[in-house]
Amino acid sequence: MPPKSFKKTMINFIITFVLFYSVVLAFLYFYQRNLQYFPGGPREPIESIAEIMPETIEVEPEPGIKLQGFYWPAQEGFETIVFFHGNGQAYAWWFQKLGMFHKLGYGVLFTDYRGYGGQPGKPTEQGIYNDARSFINALLKRPEIDKDNLVFYGESLGTGVAIQMATEFPPKALVLESAYSSTADVAKSRYWMFPVDILMKDQYRSIDKIDQLTMPKYFIHGARDIIIPIHHAKKLFSAAPEPKEMRIIQDAGHNDLYEYGTALHISHFLSTISSKKQK
Repeated sequence: MPPKSFKKTMINFIITFVLFYSVVLAFLYFYQRNLQYFPGGPREPIESIAEIMPETIEVEPEPGIKLQGFYWPAQEGFETIVFFHGNGQAYAWWFQKLGMFHKLGYGVLFTDYRGYGGQPGKPTEQGIYNDARSFINALLKRPEIDKDNLVFYGESLGTGVAIQMATEFPPKALVLESAYSSTADVAKSRYWMFPVDILMKDQYRSIDKIDQLTMPKYFIHGARDIIIPIHHAKKLFSAAPEPKEMRIIQDAGHNDLYEYGTALHISHFLSTISSKKQK
C-alpha cells in the first residue's frame, strides 16, 4: 500500500495539473481570436504599394463598420477575380500578386475585413462574411459586371470566406490557395489536448459546404506548409465534387508559393475557364 506521503504528492500533482490546465483553457477560450486573426495596424498609402492605382470601393456591412476595398476593372471579356485574404496583414504583397493577374487582363476586387488596415471593428467569422457580402453586392451593382463572370480566390483563412460566399453567390470558378477543411481541424492538430470543437468560436467549416459547389475548383498548396499542413487541404479536396484539380508544390511552404510558379499555375487554370485568351 503506497505511503501517505506518496498519496499526498499525487493529489497535489493532480490538483496543480487541473488548475494549470484550467488556466490555459480559459486563456485559449477568451483570447482565441487574438490567436486566429493578426491585423497589423494602419494600411500603407495605396499609391506606395499599388503599381496601377485602383478605384476605392467603400461599404458599410453594419452601422459603424465602414470598410474600403480596391477594384481594378477587367479588360473587355475577361473575368473579374474577387480576392479574400488570409489572417495576417500584407497589403503590399497582396497587391503585388493580384497585379500579376490584372496585367493579364483580369479584373480584380480586393475585399478587406473589419479590423484590418486600421479599419473599425474586430474580426469574427460572421463579421467577415458580412464584410465579404457587402463587397460582392457593391461589385454586382456595377454595370460592367456579369455575375456569371466572377472568380472567387481565397488565400489561407480566406479560402473559408471564398467557399461560404460561393454558396451564396455561385461564381464561375473557385481558386483555393492553402485551403483547410476547417480552422477547428487545424487548431486541433496544435491544441490536441483541449476540446477545440466545443470551445472554438470561428471554425470556418468548409468541409460542410464544399459538396454544394459544382463550379470548377482549383486547389494549390505547398507540400512543406507547416501552418496549414497539406493533409487538411487533401481532406477538403476529397470532399469536393468534380470538376476539381489540385496542384501540390513540393518545395513550397505556406508563404512562399509564388516563388515556385503559383502565378503561372493559377493563370493557366484561369485560361481554361476564361472566355478570353490571355496575352
